[in-house]
Amino acid sequence: MARIKIDPDQWMTAAIQKAFVDKSDERYDPGWHHPSSLVHPCLANQQFNFIGATKERRPFILAYTSTVGTFIHETIQDLIRDHPLIDEMEDSCNIPEFRVRGRLDIIGRDPDGEPTIVDIKTVESIPSLPRPKDILQVLWYMKMKNVERGAILYVRRSSGLTKRYKFRWKDWEKEWEKNKDLSQQIIQDTLKGIQSPKTPESRAYCVKDCPFFKQCEAYNAGDKSDWTPLIENTIRILQNDSTD
Repeated sequence: MARIKIDPDQWMTAAIQKAFVDKSDERYDPGWHHPSSLVHPCLANQQFNFIGATKERRPFILAYTSTVGTFIHETIQDLIRDHPLIDEMEDSCNIPEFRVRGRLDIIGRDPDGEPTIVDIKTVESIPSLPRPKDILQVLWYMKMKNVERGAILYVRRSSGLTKRYKFRWKDWEKEWEKNKDLSQQIIQDTLKGIQSPKTPESRAYCVKDCPFFKQCEAYNAGDKSDWTPLIENTIRILQNDSTD
């Protein structure tokens, strides 16, 4: 294989890009769903997250935007942490019976006094309406904290422009129920040792956007050498937790 030549004058650029790609704060939490992974359109992807599979290295642009997003996210929290209408930040919550846990961004109170769970999303452009997948993620936090109002705070990365959308549990409860049922299907598939259905938006979506693409391809080609240890470990976790 031919070696790729790097312009010696670009050593710093190459080093910076490598550092962004190497930097990772991915969570590996076998036996537990996280709200952020439950909104992915493919159940097989959700299951790989559930069994704690290692994600493929992200390309530089995704690693960079993720780092920028984390910086904006943490900066906003620091700026408003002491505001009188902010109650909690980065609060851990869970629903053990559904095997779902996570850490929400903000619990605050609007001027009417009603508690509101807010999730911060950094974006290239602010959507004209809140994205359903973002609402679904917050619904899990609302369920865990028994809160009736949720909100998405979109922040445009390039300009800092922000827009906040509110929604209520009663208007989205049916969508949450569907998502909950699918999350439980994944658990049952895992206990049976089988892969959950592949339900991506398209084959192109798999290739471009799934960090488990190679592992999924290997499984479907009959190679379960990486899959089996993860499944067996997750089954042990589920069985042991059920007897605690």
